[in-house]
Amino acid sequence: HFIRLKDEYLGKELTINFDYTSNNSFAGHLRPVVAGTKSDLLFYKLNEWPSLFYGLALLLLGTLILLFSLFIQTEDERKSFFYFGWVLLALGGWVFSQTPSKFILFRNPALWLNLSFAALYLLPFFLVKYIQYSYPIGAWLKPFSLGSILFAFLYVVGGILQVTGLLQYTDMLLISGLGLAIFLLMLLAMLVYEYARGNRELQSFLIAMGFLLFSILGEVILLILGIILNSAVILHFGMAAAAVVLFYRSASLMRLKTQMLFKEHLLLSLAYTDALTDVGNRAAYDREISKILDDPEPETHAIFMMDINDLKVINDTHGHKIGDEILKDFAKQLKHLLPARGQIFRYGGDEFVALVSRISQEEMEKINHKILTYFSSTNKLAYKVAVGCERYVPQRKDRFHQCVCRADEAMYKCKHHMKNN
Repeated sequence: HFIRLKDEYLGKELTINFDYTSNNSFAGHLRPVVAGTKSDLLFYKLNEWPSLFYGLALLLLGTLILLFSLFIQTEDERKSFFYFGWVLLALGGWVFSQTPSKFILFRNPALWLNLSFAALYLLPFFLVKYIQYSYPIGAWLKPFSLGSILFAFLYVVGGILQVTGLLQYTDMLLISGLGLAIFLLMLLAMLVYEYARGNRELQSFLIAMGFLLFSILGEVILLILGIILNSAVILHFGMAAAAVVLFYRSASLMRLKTQMLFKEHLLLSLAYTDALTDVGNRAAYDREISKILDDPEPETHAIFMMDINDLKVINDTHGHKIGDEILKDFAKQLKHLLPARGQIFRYGGDEFVALVSRISQEEMEKINHKILTYFSSTNKLAYKVAVGCERYVPQRKDRFHQCVCRADEAMYKCKHHMKNN
């Protein structure tokens, strides 16, 4: 049905096409579609540009959060951000598909109809998953998880029926919309009940839902008063406020987890690090040996046993402060003398042990000679170091503790030789 009229604002004739939403019924609602010039059409579509901008913003933010979640190491925090990103994508897809401005990008209405229904049917699944990984929830959430999967399944079935021409998404709109409303109200009621029982961590989610519900109520009140805005500004504000609250919750979870991991790392570092020399202590050495022996395919290791000569005499003569400086200097210099894969441990007192993996006999002997010559000639502080080494080769059925004993014996032979010379 076409009606030609003169628009008082544009000052030109427009052709208006009125489509019925119900078949063969004069009671159907008339929906105007501008069919004038291209500039007129563009002007009409841009009437609701805030909705277009808001929908695009949600889609962009959801995509960024989704990509950001892939770089989070801890599982629960990664999934919290991951599903929060999908919630924003679902909301953004729904908002974007509801504004006429969408046709500026793609003029195919079927695309936007499918986007709208995808957001409608998949939102429950993403929302339930977000709650699961963001809040301490009991087993009562499982029925809602199954219900959200049912919504996703109905979307797939609806798509198949639409492709085959047996059913349209619009035929399912009333039932699915009602089902979604009931589902969300039941979920909210259960969360309120859990909060009343003492689960205070649900407070942020309830605040977010409060923003959303009050914005919907505000839109309803405007409709009752006959006030029509170009876009659902109040609803968009409520959705934005809810998104900010939920984002803050996910960010808080990640911050708390990061702090906890940092504290754990700090405690482990203190437990396995020698405070004076900043190398591994005896506990760290024992742990590393356990790892080597428990490895189903252990690697070849060179074992270097080292002892600072006459440290007790230095302490008695020059004081323990000088002795501590020597211990720290030795550990520092040794880090430069060993390959990057080498590990250093303070075995006890003035004795140190170093482990170097994936090493040949020739390389081990070169390192042994380098340590001996460095502390005998080029070192600034006046002290010498005795060194003994042995190679642990699992393929020869060597026993690790026997290799350590042989390296220790070689170190004492070196010390004895240095004293006699």
